[in-house]
Amino acid sequence: MKPKYLWASFLILMMVTLSQGQEKGVRIIGLSVAGNRMADGVMIKANSGLRVGQEISGEDIQNAIRNLWKLGLFSDIQIQLEKEVADGVFLVIKVKEYPRLEKIEIKGNKKIKTDELKEAIKMEDGQVLKPWEIKNARRRVRSLYEEKGYLLATVEVKTFDSEKEGLSILQFNIDEGRKVKIASIRFHGNEYYEDKKLKKQLKKTKEDRWWRSGDFKQDEYDEDLENLAAFYKNSGFRDAQILGDSISYTEDKKGMNIDIFLQEGDRYYFGKISWEGNTLFSTEELIRKLEFKEGDVYDQEKFDLTVNENLGNLYYDRGYIAASIIPHEIPTGKDTLNIHFEVIEGNEFKVNKIYIEGNTKTKEKVIRREFTLKPGDTFNVSQLRLSARNVNILNYFSNITPNVMPVSDDKVDLYIKVEEKQTDQVQMSPVTARGTVSSAAWGSPCPTCSGTVSTSAWTGILEDIIVLFP
Repeated sequence: MKPKYLWASFLILMMVTLSQGQEKGVRIIGLSVAGNRMADGVMIKANSGLRVGQEISGEDIQNAIRNLWKLGLFSDIQIQLEKEVADGVFLVIKVKEYPRLEKIEIKGNKKIKTDELKEAIKMEDGQVLKPWEIKNARRRVRSLYEEKGYLLATVEVKTFDSEKEGLSILQFNIDEGRKVKIASIRFHGNEYYEDKKLKKQLKKTKEDRWWRSGDFKQDEYDEDLENLAAFYKNSGFRDAQILGDSISYTEDKKGMNIDIFLQEGDRYYFGKISWEGNTLFSTEELIRKLEFKEGDVYDQEKFDLTVNENLGNLYYDRGYIAASIIPHEIPTGKDTLNIHFEVIEGNEFKVNKIYIEGNTKTKEKVIRREFTLKPGDTFNVSQLRLSARNVNILNYFSNITPNVMPVSDDKVDLYIKVEEKQTDQVQMSPVTARGTVSSAAWGSPCPTCSGTVSTSAWTGILEDIIVLFP
Protein backbone atom coordinates (compact mmCIF):
# COMPACT_ATOMS: atom_id res chain seq x y z
CA MET A 1 0.00 0.00 0.00
CA LYS A 2 1.45 3.35 -1.09
CA PRO A 3 0.26 6.87 -0.22
CA LYS A 4 -1.99 7.90 -3.14
CA TYR A 5 -0.95 11.51 -2.83
CA LEU A 6 2.81 11.09 -3.28
CA TRP A 7 2.97 12.01 -6.94
CA ALA A 8 0.45 14.83 -6.49
CA SER A 9 2.75 16.37 -3.89
CA PHE A 10 5.66 15.95 -6.26
CA LEU A 11 3.80 17.84 -9.01
CA ILE A 12 2.83 20.67 -6.62
CA LEU A 13 6.45 21.24 -5.73
CA MET A 14 7.56 21.13 -9.37
CA MET A 15 4.95 23.76 -10.29
CA VAL A 16 6.31 26.00 -7.50
CA THR A 17 9.86 25.43 -8.70
CA LEU A 18 9.06 26.28 -12.32
CA SER A 19 7.09 29.37 -11.36
CA GLN A 20 10.17 30.69 -9.59
CA GLY A 21 12.47 29.82 -12.46
CA GLN A 22 14.70 27.76 -10.20
CA GLU A 23 16.64 24.74 -11.40
CA LYS A 24 17.98 23.45 -8.09
CA GLY A 25 14.71 23.45 -6.13
CA VAL A 26 13.03 25.58 -3.52
CA ARG A 27 13.98 26.58 0.00
CA ILE A 28 11.83 25.67 2.99
CA ILE A 29 11.02 28.85 4.93
CA GLY A 30 8.56 27.20 7.34
CA LEU A 31 7.60 23.61 8.23
CA SER A 32 4.61 22.62 10.37
CA VAL A 33 2.64 19.44 11.25
CA ALA A 34 -1.13 18.99 11.27
CA GLY A 35 -3.52 16.14 12.07
CA ASN A 36 -1.37 14.40 14.66
CA ARG A 37 -3.04 13.41 17.92
CA MET A 38 -0.77 10.86 19.59
CA ALA A 39 2.42 11.21 17.55
CA ASP A 40 4.77 14.04 18.52
CA GLY A 41 5.15 16.81 15.93
CA VAL A 42 8.89 17.16 16.53
CA MET A 43 9.29 13.41 15.94
CA ILE A 44 7.32 13.66 12.68
CA LYS A 45 9.51 16.52 11.38
CA ALA A 46 12.71 14.72 12.37
CA ASN A 47 11.70 11.47 10.64
CA SER A 48 10.60 13.26 7.48
CA GLY A 49 14.16 14.44 6.86
CA LEU A 50 12.92 17.92 5.99
CA ARG A 51 14.14 21.02 7.84
CA VAL A 52 13.79 24.79 7.65
CA GLY A 53 16.46 26.37 5.43
CA GLN A 54 16.85 23.24 3.33
CA GLU A 55 16.69 23.55 -0.46
CA ILE A 56 14.57 20.66 -1.71
CA SER A 57 13.50 18.96 -4.91
CA GLY A 58 10.61 16.66 -5.75
CA GLU A 59 12.74 13.68 -4.77
CA ASP A 60 13.13 15.06 -1.24
CA ILE A 61 9.35 15.24 -0.90
CA GLN A 62 9.03 11.62 -2.05
CA ASN A 63 11.70 10.50 0.41
CA ALA A 64 10.03 12.40 3.26
CA ILE A 65 6.72 10.63 2.64
CA ARG A 66 8.44 7.25 2.39
CA ASN A 67 10.29 7.88 5.66
CA LEU A 68 7.09 8.73 7.49
CA TRP A 69 5.26 5.79 5.94
CA LYS A 70 7.87 3.39 7.30
CA LEU A 71 6.96 4.42 10.85
CA GLY A 72 3.72 2.46 10.49
CA LEU A 73 1.77 5.10 12.43
CA PHE A 74 -0.24 6.81 9.68
CA SER A 75 -2.99 5.82 7.26
CA ASP A 76 -2.60 9.01 5.24
CA ILE A 77 0.35 11.39 4.71
CA GLN A 78 0.38 14.59 2.66
CA ILE A 79 3.01 17.28 2.27
CA GLN A 80 1.23 20.40 1.06
CA LEU A 81 2.21 23.88 0.02
CA GLU A 82 0.84 26.22 2.68
CA LYS A 83 2.25 29.52 1.36
CA GLU A 84 4.73 30.70 -1.26
CA VAL A 85 6.93 33.77 -0.78
CA ALA A 86 9.82 35.25 -2.72
CA ASP A 87 12.46 33.44 -0.66
CA GLY A 88 10.80 30.02 -0.62
CA VAL A 89 7.82 28.05 0.61
CA PHE A 90 5.98 27.17 3.78
CA LEU A 91 5.11 23.43 3.90
CA VAL A 92 2.74 21.53 6.14
CA ILE A 93 2.97 17.80 6.83
CA LYS A 94 -0.60 16.54 7.20
CA VAL A 95 -1.03 13.10 8.73
CA LYS A 96 -3.92 10.86 9.66
CA GLU A 97 -2.98 8.44 12.42
CA TYR A 98 -4.05 4.85 12.74
CA PRO A 99 -6.11 4.48 15.92
CA ARG A 100 -4.61 2.81 18.96
CA LEU A 101 -6.23 -0.12 20.73
CA GLU A 102 -8.14 0.67 23.90
CA LYS A 103 -9.50 -2.84 24.48
CA ILE A 104 -10.65 -6.05 22.79
CA GLU A 105 -14.22 -7.29 23.03
CA ILE A 106 -15.13 -10.87 22.11
CA LYS A 107 -18.74 -11.94 21.60
CA GLY A 108 -20.39 -15.25 20.70
CA ASN A 109 -17.71 -17.60 21.98
CA LYS A 110 -18.84 -20.57 24.07
CA LYS A 111 -16.54 -23.41 23.06
CA ILE A 112 -13.26 -21.49 23.46
CA LYS A 113 -12.47 -19.33 26.47
CA THR A 114 -12.00 -15.60 26.02
CA ASP A 115 -8.46 -15.70 27.47
CA GLU A 116 -7.44 -18.35 24.93
CA LEU A 117 -8.87 -16.28 22.09
CA LYS A 118 -7.05 -13.14 23.28
CA GLU A 119 -3.83 -15.13 23.37
CA ALA A 120 -4.41 -16.10 19.72
CA ILE A 121 -5.25 -12.49 18.75
CA LYS A 122 -1.83 -11.34 20.04
CA MET A 123 -2.68 -7.68 20.50
CA GLU A 124 -1.90 -5.42 23.44
CA ASP A 125 -3.77 -2.37 24.71
CA GLY A 126 -2.26 0.83 23.32
CA GLN A 127 -0.75 -0.67 20.18
CA VAL A 128 -1.31 0.88 16.75
CA LEU A 129 -4.21 -0.77 14.90
CA LYS A 130 -2.98 -1.42 11.37
CA PRO A 131 -5.48 -2.95 8.90
CA TRP A 132 -3.28 -5.90 7.98
CA GLU A 133 -2.63 -6.74 11.63
CA ILE A 134 -6.39 -6.81 12.27
CA LYS A 135 -6.78 -9.22 9.34
CA ASN A 136 -4.01 -11.43 10.72
CA ALA A 137 -5.68 -11.46 14.14
CA ARG A 138 -8.96 -12.55 12.56
CA ARG A 139 -7.13 -15.30 10.67
CA ARG A 140 -5.51 -16.57 13.88
CA VAL A 141 -8.89 -16.78 15.63
CA ARG A 142 -10.32 -18.63 12.65
CA SER A 143 -7.38 -21.06 12.65
CA LEU A 144 -7.87 -21.74 16.37
CA TYR A 145 -11.46 -22.78 15.74
CA GLU A 146 -10.38 -24.98 12.83
CA GLU A 147 -7.81 -26.72 15.03
CA LYS A 148 -10.58 -27.59 17.49
CA GLY A 149 -12.88 -28.97 14.82
CA TYR A 150 -15.15 -25.94 14.26
CA LEU A 151 -14.43 -25.59 10.59
CA LEU A 152 -17.65 -23.72 9.88
CA ALA A 153 -16.99 -20.98 12.44
CA THR A 154 -17.14 -17.41 11.14
CA VAL A 155 -15.31 -14.42 12.61
CA GLU A 156 -16.26 -10.80 11.96
CA VAL A 157 -14.09 -7.96 13.24
CA LYS A 158 -15.39 -4.43 13.78
CA THR A 159 -13.63 -1.28 14.96
CA PHE A 160 -15.43 1.33 17.05
CA ASP A 161 -14.16 4.74 18.09
CA SER A 162 -13.67 5.02 21.81
CA GLU A 163 -14.76 7.97 23.93
CA LYS A 164 -11.06 8.54 24.45
CA GLU A 165 -9.45 10.47 21.63
CA GLY A 166 -7.25 8.43 19.32
CA LEU A 167 -8.34 5.09 20.78
CA SER A 168 -10.55 2.37 19.27
CA ILE A 169 -12.34 -0.74 20.49
CA LEU A 170 -11.72 -3.92 18.49
CA GLN A 171 -14.73 -6.23 18.56
CA PHE A 172 -14.63 -9.88 17.46
CA ASN A 173 -18.10 -11.29 16.69
CA ILE A 174 -17.96 -15.07 16.45
CA ASP A 175 -20.50 -17.56 15.16
CA GLU A 176 -18.98 -20.87 16.22
CA GLY A 177 -21.38 -23.06 14.27
CA ARG A 178 -21.62 -26.77 14.91
CA LYS A 179 -18.66 -29.05 15.35
CA VAL A 180 -18.18 -30.97 12.15
CA LYS A 181 -17.93 -34.77 12.42
CA ILE A 182 -15.85 -36.91 10.07
CA ALA A 183 -18.26 -38.73 7.77
CA SER A 184 -15.70 -40.55 5.62
CA ILE A 185 -11.97 -41.02 5.09
CA ARG A 186 -11.02 -42.06 1.56
CA PHE A 187 -7.62 -43.00 0.14
CA HIS A 188 -6.52 -42.64 -3.47
CA GLY A 189 -3.47 -44.20 -5.14
CA ASN A 190 -3.08 -47.08 -2.64
CA GLU A 191 -2.60 -50.43 -4.35
CA TYR A 192 -0.72 -52.52 -1.79
CA TYR A 193 -2.84 -51.71 1.29
CA GLU A 194 -6.63 -51.52 1.51
CA ASP A 195 -8.37 -48.48 2.98
CA LYS A 196 -9.25 -50.42 6.15
CA LYS A 197 -5.58 -51.07 6.92
CA LEU A 198 -4.61 -47.44 6.29
CA LYS A 199 -7.43 -46.08 8.46
CA LYS A 200 -5.95 -47.99 11.41
CA GLN A 201 -2.75 -45.95 11.06
CA LEU A 202 -4.74 -42.77 11.77
CA LYS A 203 -4.76 -43.17 15.55
CA LYS A 204 -6.84 -40.12 16.47
CA THR A 205 -8.65 -39.23 13.26
CA LYS A 206 -11.65 -41.57 12.97
CA GLU A 207 -14.94 -41.69 11.11
CA ASP A 208 -18.02 -40.84 13.17
CA ARG A 209 -19.76 -43.98 14.44
CA TRP A 210 -22.24 -44.67 17.22
CA TRP A 211 -19.51 -46.16 19.43
CA ARG A 212 -16.96 -43.37 18.92
CA SER A 213 -16.74 -39.68 18.24
CA GLY A 214 -15.65 -38.50 14.82
CA ASP A 215 -14.40 -35.09 15.96
CA PHE A 216 -11.83 -33.44 13.72
CA LYS A 217 -8.83 -31.70 15.25
CA GLN A 218 -6.23 -30.23 12.93
CA ASP A 219 -3.20 -30.91 15.12
CA GLU A 220 -4.21 -34.55 15.65
CA TYR A 221 -4.89 -34.96 11.92
CA ASP A 222 -1.44 -33.57 11.04
CA GLU A 223 0.12 -36.02 13.50
CA ASP A 224 -1.85 -38.88 11.97
CA LEU A 225 -0.62 -38.02 8.49
CA GLU A 226 2.92 -38.35 9.86
CA ASN A 227 1.94 -41.72 11.35
CA LEU A 228 0.65 -42.83 7.96
CA ALA A 229 3.87 -41.78 6.21
CA ALA A 230 5.95 -43.57 8.88
CA PHE A 231 3.85 -46.73 8.46
CA TYR A 232 4.72 -46.90 4.77
CA LYS A 233 8.43 -46.22 5.33
CA ASN A 234 8.57 -48.86 8.08
CA SER A 235 6.85 -51.36 5.77
CA GLY A 236 9.42 -51.22 3.00
CA PHE A 237 7.96 -48.35 0.98
CA ARG A 238 10.97 -46.09 1.31
CA ASP A 239 9.85 -43.68 -1.42
CA ALA A 240 6.18 -43.47 -0.39
CA GLN A 241 4.67 -39.99 -0.33
CA ILE A 242 1.46 -38.32 0.72
CA LEU A 243 0.85 -36.20 -2.35
CA GLY A 244 -1.89 -34.15 -0.78
CA ASP A 245 -5.24 -34.17 0.95
CA SER A 246 -8.55 -32.35 0.70
CA ILE A 247 -11.60 -31.72 2.86
CA SER A 248 -15.19 -31.41 1.66
CA TYR A 249 -18.55 -31.33 3.42
CA THR A 250 -21.78 -33.23 3.18
CA GLU A 251 -24.84 -31.40 1.85
CA ASP A 252 -26.19 -30.71 5.34
CA LYS A 253 -22.79 -29.34 6.47
CA LYS A 254 -22.79 -31.71 9.42
CA GLY A 255 -20.22 -34.14 8.05
CA MET A 256 -16.72 -33.90 6.64
CA ASN A 257 -15.15 -36.02 3.92
CA ILE A 258 -11.38 -36.43 3.99
CA ASP A 259 -9.56 -37.53 0.83
CA ILE A 260 -5.89 -38.53 1.06
CA PHE A 261 -3.83 -38.97 -2.10
CA LEU A 262 -0.88 -41.39 -1.99
CA GLN A 263 2.05 -42.56 -4.05
CA GLU A 264 3.28 -45.85 -2.67
CA GLY A 265 6.28 -46.57 -4.90
CA ASP A 266 8.18 -49.87 -4.76
CA ARG A 267 8.66 -52.06 -1.70
CA TYR A 268 12.33 -52.43 -0.70
CA TYR A 269 14.33 -55.06 1.16
CA PHE A 270 17.68 -54.84 2.94
CA GLY A 271 20.50 -56.30 0.85
CA LYS A 272 24.13 -56.95 1.72
CA ILE A 273 25.63 -55.11 4.71
CA SER A 274 29.29 -54.00 4.67
CA TRP A 275 31.60 -51.96 6.94
CA GLU A 276 34.54 -49.61 6.60
CA GLY A 277 36.73 -47.76 9.11
CA ASN A 278 35.93 -49.70 12.31
CA THR A 279 39.00 -50.54 14.40
CA LEU A 280 37.72 -50.17 17.97
CA PHE A 281 34.99 -52.79 17.49
CA SER A 282 35.03 -55.86 15.27
CA THR A 283 32.54 -56.23 12.42
CA GLU A 284 30.85 -59.04 14.36
CA GLU A 285 30.34 -56.75 17.38
CA LEU A 286 28.80 -54.08 15.19
CA ILE A 287 26.53 -56.56 13.40
CA ARG A 288 25.08 -57.64 16.76
CA LYS A 289 23.82 -54.07 17.22
CA LEU A 290 21.79 -54.09 14.00
CA GLU A 291 18.00 -54.11 14.22
CA PHE A 292 17.74 -55.74 10.77
CA LYS A 293 19.44 -58.35 8.63
CA GLU A 294 19.85 -59.11 4.94
CA GLY A 295 16.53 -60.01 3.34
CA ASP A 296 14.33 -58.13 5.83
CA VAL A 297 11.72 -55.68 4.60
CA TYR A 298 13.17 -52.16 4.66
CA ASP A 299 12.17 -50.47 7.91
CA GLN A 300 13.05 -46.79 8.36
CA GLU A 301 12.47 -46.86 12.13
CA LYS A 302 14.77 -49.85 12.70
CA PHE A 303 17.35 -48.33 10.36
CA ASP A 304 17.38 -45.02 12.27
CA LEU A 305 17.45 -46.79 15.64
CA THR A 306 20.49 -48.78 14.53
CA VAL A 307 22.44 -45.72 13.41
CA ASN A 308 21.35 -43.11 15.94
CA GLU A 309 21.30 -45.19 19.10
CA ASN A 310 22.64 -48.74 18.91
CA LEU A 311 25.86 -48.06 17.01
CA GLY A 312 26.27 -44.53 18.31
CA ASN A 313 25.90 -45.49 21.98
CA LEU A 314 28.39 -48.32 21.52
CA TYR A 315 31.07 -45.73 20.71
CA TYR A 316 29.83 -43.11 23.18
CA ASP A 317 30.08 -45.58 26.04
CA ARG A 318 33.76 -45.97 25.19
CA GLY A 319 34.37 -42.22 25.21
CA TYR A 320 34.29 -41.75 21.42
CA ILE A 321 31.61 -39.09 21.53
CA ALA A 322 32.65 -37.47 18.23
CA ALA A 323 32.33 -40.77 16.34
CA SER A 324 30.24 -40.68 13.15
CA ILE A 325 28.37 -43.63 11.64
CA ILE A 326 27.63 -42.84 8.00
CA PRO A 327 25.27 -45.30 6.25
CA HIS A 328 25.27 -45.38 2.45
CA GLU A 329 22.09 -46.80 0.91
CA ILE A 330 23.05 -48.34 -2.43
CA PRO A 331 20.15 -49.49 -4.66
CA THR A 332 20.71 -52.79 -6.42
CA GLY A 333 18.04 -54.24 -8.67
CA LYS A 334 14.49 -52.91 -8.44
CA ASP A 335 13.74 -53.62 -4.79
CA THR A 336 16.99 -54.07 -2.83
CA LEU A 337 19.17 -51.65 -0.88
CA ASN A 338 22.70 -52.65 0.05
CA ILE A 339 23.90 -50.86 3.19
CA HIS A 340 27.52 -49.78 3.54
CA PHE A 341 28.50 -48.29 6.92
CA GLU A 342 31.37 -45.83 6.93
CA VAL A 343 32.74 -45.39 10.47
CA ILE A 344 34.74 -42.34 11.53
CA GLU A 345 35.82 -43.12 15.08
CA GLY A 346 37.56 -39.91 16.13
CA ASN A 347 39.29 -39.57 19.51
CA GLU A 348 38.60 -41.00 22.93
CA PHE A 349 37.39 -38.34 25.41
CA LYS A 350 38.06 -38.28 29.13
CA VAL A 351 36.31 -36.38 31.89
CA ASN A 352 38.23 -33.24 32.85
CA LYS A 353 36.16 -31.56 35.59
CA ILE A 354 32.67 -31.96 37.02
CA TYR A 355 30.74 -28.85 38.05
CA ILE A 356 27.58 -28.81 40.20
CA GLU A 357 25.12 -25.95 39.64
CA GLY A 358 21.83 -24.90 41.19
CA ASN A 359 22.11 -26.46 44.66
CA THR A 360 21.32 -23.95 47.38
CA LYS A 361 20.40 -26.24 50.30
CA THR A 362 22.05 -29.54 49.41
CA LYS A 363 25.80 -29.76 49.97
CA GLU A 364 27.87 -30.41 46.86
CA LYS A 365 29.61 -33.44 48.37
CA VAL A 366 26.22 -35.15 48.76
CA ILE A 367 25.72 -34.94 45.00
CA ARG A 368 29.31 -35.83 44.07
CA ARG A 369 29.39 -39.05 46.08
CA GLU A 370 26.54 -40.43 43.96
CA PHE A 371 28.61 -40.08 40.80
CA THR A 372 30.23 -43.25 39.43
CA LEU A 373 31.87 -41.14 36.70
CA LYS A 374 34.94 -39.31 38.06
CA PRO A 375 37.46 -36.79 36.66
CA GLY A 376 40.10 -38.68 34.69
CA ASP A 377 37.70 -41.48 33.69
CA THR A 378 36.94 -42.24 30.07
CA PHE A 379 33.67 -40.47 29.28
CA ASN A 380 30.86 -43.03 29.35
CA VAL A 381 27.26 -42.14 28.59
CA SER A 382 25.89 -45.16 30.47
CA GLN A 383 27.82 -44.14 33.57
CA LEU A 384 26.50 -40.60 33.21
CA ARG A 385 22.94 -41.95 33.09
CA LEU A 386 23.59 -44.11 36.14
CA SER A 387 25.14 -41.19 38.05
CA ALA A 388 22.18 -38.94 37.31
CA ARG A 389 19.77 -41.67 38.41
CA ASN A 390 21.69 -42.06 41.64
CA VAL A 391 21.33 -38.33 42.30
CA ASN A 392 17.63 -38.52 41.45
CA ILE A 393 17.08 -41.35 43.94
CA LEU A 394 18.10 -38.96 46.71
CA ASN A 395 14.66 -37.40 46.15
CA TYR A 396 16.01 -33.91 46.83
CA PHE A 397 15.61 -32.56 43.30
CA SER A 398 12.75 -31.89 40.90
CA ASN A 399 14.99 -31.64 37.87
CA ILE A 400 18.49 -32.90 36.98
CA THR A 401 20.18 -31.78 33.75
CA PRO A 402 23.65 -33.07 32.83
CA ASN A 403 25.44 -30.98 30.20
CA VAL A 404 28.64 -31.80 28.34
CA MET A 405 31.21 -29.24 27.14
CA PRO A 406 34.29 -30.22 25.12
CA VAL A 407 37.34 -28.33 26.40
CA SER A 408 39.93 -29.89 24.07
CA ASP A 409 40.23 -32.58 21.41
CA ASP A 410 40.13 -35.32 24.04
CA LYS A 411 38.56 -33.86 27.22
CA VAL A 412 35.10 -32.77 28.33
CA ASP A 413 33.76 -30.94 31.36
CA LEU A 414 30.47 -32.07 32.89
CA TYR A 415 27.97 -29.55 34.25
CA ILE A 416 25.30 -31.02 36.51
CA LYS A 417 22.47 -28.54 36.96
CA VAL A 418 19.95 -29.41 39.66
CA GLU A 419 16.71 -27.81 40.81
CA GLU A 420 15.93 -28.52 44.42
CA LYS A 421 12.55 -30.08 44.98
CA GLN A 422 9.55 -27.86 45.60
CA THR A 423 6.74 -30.32 44.80
CA ASP A 424 6.28 -34.07 44.59
CA GLN A 425 6.56 -34.04 40.83
CA VAL A 426 9.93 -35.00 39.36
CA GLN A 427 11.04 -33.99 35.87
CA MET A 428 14.00 -35.61 34.18
CA SER A 429 15.78 -33.95 31.27
CA PRO A 430 17.80 -35.45 28.42
CA VAL A 431 21.54 -34.98 28.30
CA THR A 432 22.43 -31.89 26.27
CA ALA A 433 25.71 -30.73 24.82
CA ARG A 434 27.39 -27.35 25.18
CA GLY A 435 29.74 -26.11 22.51
CA THR A 436 30.24 -27.28 18.94
CA VAL A 437 32.74 -29.49 17.18
CA SER A 438 32.23 -29.60 13.41
CA SER A 439 31.31 -32.91 11.82
CA ALA A 440 29.34 -34.16 8.85
CA ALA A 441 25.69 -33.12 9.06
CA TRP A 442 22.58 -35.26 8.78
CA GLY A 443 21.25 -35.80 5.32
CA SER A 444 24.21 -34.64 3.20
CA PRO A 445 24.14 -35.94 -0.38
CA CYS A 446 25.54 -39.42 -0.94
CA PRO A 447 28.15 -39.34 -3.74
CA THR A 448 27.83 -43.03 -4.55
CA CYS A 449 24.10 -43.72 -4.25
CA SER A 450 20.65 -42.25 -4.75
CA GLY A 451 19.97 -42.19 -1.01
CA THR A 452 21.37 -39.91 1.66
CA VAL A 453 24.35 -39.95 3.96
CA SER A 454 23.30 -39.85 7.59
CA THR A 455 25.87 -39.14 10.29
CA SER A 456 25.76 -38.39 13.98
CA ALA A 457 27.16 -34.85 14.28
CA TRP A 458 28.72 -33.62 17.50
CA THR A 459 26.48 -30.54 17.52
CA GLY A 460 23.77 -31.45 20.01
CA ILE A 461 24.83 -35.08 19.77
CA LEU A 462 23.94 -35.95 23.34
CA GLU A 463 20.72 -33.99 23.17
CA ASP A 464 19.46 -35.58 19.96
CA ILE A 465 20.73 -39.14 20.31
CA ILE A 466 21.24 -40.04 23.94
CA VAL A 467 18.18 -39.88 26.16
CA LEU A 468 19.09 -39.80 29.80
CA PHE A 469 15.87 -41.38 31.02
CA PRO A 470 14.46 -43.39 28.11
